[in-house]
Amino acid sequence: MTQTPTFDVGDVVVHPRRPEWGEGRILRAIRLEKDGKIGQRLTIRFGNKGEMTINTLMAPLMSKGTFDQMTSSPAPSKGADWPGQADDARKRLAALPEALTDPFASLAKRLDATLHSFRFGVSSSDGKALLDWAVGQTGMTDPMTKFTRHEIEQAFELFLRDRDRHLVDLVRQAKKDGKTPLLQDAAAQAKAPGARRALEAAMRR
Repeated sequence: MTQTPTFDVGDVVVHPRRPEWGEGRILRAIRLEKDGKIGQRLTIRFGNKGEMTINTLMAPLMSKGTFDQMTSSPAPSKGADWPGQADDARKRLAALPEALTDPFASLAKRLDATLHSFRFGVSSSDGKALLDWAVGQTGMTDPMTKFTRHEIEQAFELFLRDRDRHLVDLVRQAKKDGKTPLLQDAAAQAKAPGARRALEAAMRR
């Protein structure tokens, strides 16, 4: 019998697939057991999303401390460049999250994480998506207490550039490894706006 991490009422958690929701405080916790696995049904109030009910067997969560450790020193974004500046905090803001680039993760997982990042859009013109992205990148409830709107927009444009290049690299690797069916399945299942179009464009290159 396997068991997911367990949490108590009052614990602060983060949804690693939706970091833009911000910190969540657990309001209620009920033990679950299914197919030999033990988890929880948690009612959580997220700072940027409100109250949500989450089954940890379906959507594993992380404690805030664990998430902060994982995201405190992300690798610099490939090619990220702040004209005339060398500000580490700004470079970290623009960096590709580890889930997209982790060499120990499978190609399928890296591809899925990359396509999932398209939920933030493909330009900085959507103000809400832009701030959601910045919250997810920094773990801060209000990134504008540290960065200006212009800095966030600039970082997002660098992120988009590097994400698109990274997607092309993943497609090339999949083709080299004879995993074209993986790409076709991912394109068919892509839900984030623009993700399928970007993947299909990368596949044609």
